[in-house]
Amino acid sequence: NLAFEPSRISQYRNVIDYFVDVLFCVDLILCLHSSYVDHAGKEVVDLPSIRRRYLMTWFPIDFISVFPFELLVTMFMETGHSEYFRLLKLPRLLRMSR
Repeated sequence: NLAFEPSRISQYRNVIDYFVDVLFCVDLILCLHSSYVDHAGKEVVDLPSIRRRYLMTWFPIDFISVFPFELLVTMFMETGHSEYFRLLKLPRLLRMSR
């Protein structure tokens, strides 16, 4: 016997997953507004430059890691294949390593 029902474990896991998704979305928004140091060692605070650089570097990986692919799949497919789309969350490991 398990201490928790499998459906309850799944519910808790989903709540935690959504919470983490929200945190990563907030981080994505913060990255669009965070200054950076250029190759000359100067801090860049110009918002269009910050956004352009972020959109051309980490944004695609960050977007894939926060986009709720599994929700789209469960909305349009009735089978349980949405678990495979959780693999698209793996780029979060890259985000955490930088």
